[in-house]
Amino acid sequence: MSIYPQKFPENFKEDIFVNFCKDFDHSDFHYHINHYEICYVLEGKAEYVNNSKVIELNKYDMVFTEKGMPHSIECKKGVKTDIVTINFSDEFLSKLDNGILFKEIFNHTFLKTPSMLFYELTQLITRLCAESDYPFIFSKNLVEGYIQELLVLIYRTIKSLDSPRNLPVNGIIEAASKYICANYDKSITLADIAEYCHINKYHLSRLFKNIMGVNLFSYLNTIRVHEASAMLLETDKTILEISNACGFNSLKHFCDVFKKETGVSASAFRKKNSK
Repeated sequence: MSIYPQKFPENFKEDIFVNFCKDFDHSDFHYHINHYEICYVLEGKAEYVNNSKVIELNKYDMVFTEKGMPHSIECKKGVKTDIVTINFSDEFLSKLDNGILFKEIFNHTFLKTPSMLFYELTQLITRLCAESDYPFIFSKNLVEGYIQELLVLIYRTIKSLDSPRNLPVNGIIEAASKYICANYDKSITLADIAEYCHINKYHLSRLFKNIMGVNLFSYLNTIRVHEASAMLLETDKTILEISNACGFNSLKHFCDVFKKETGVSASAFRKKNSK
């Protein structure tokens, strides 16, 4: 690893640059003259170093780097690590209505993503990487939209974590999210989730929609489809077996939800993404 920070070879003169690093090893100590950077750990463990801090990163953790700040990232030996880096310029931020506000994100260095956002954040970043890696008609517009959505999500999360008065509500939402994540493979009801959270089911439903922007069962379906997608790629199970394993009450329901969430059928998804 280099002793002195190197200027990153900014062959990306675009306003935005997205890089998915599979089986990541390390990046030398470097800096970006014109770009802010968000780094998200999709899988594994890594160590982030800047001028003043050393931060241990785990799955779903996120770090923010100001432009001009020397930094490096190194994965843990023997641990498969996948990360995504997203770089964007002042010019990109100036296009956004809240560009100045979004810069407040970089007053923070580290965000441990709340468990209730694991799937939403990972799904958003996965879509962002797909549009960046395989550009098509209007891909640039979609990438810009996804990054703006990501910034909003991060900003709201930081603000809610910084505000003690929001902790009780966040605690309820996180409890509901944890219950769903642990029981997505079962037939669960709104009453089941509310009982676990010790709250009226109608109040929980309203809270969850207000905070998360989606209803409880849309969130549940997102998690189920996320798990089903992994099983389609990593196992030889039939689509019916995967449907049952992910808590769907019928194959038709699974097929309808999967296509709605991903835009393709389960069989087409497996065929397209299988190596």
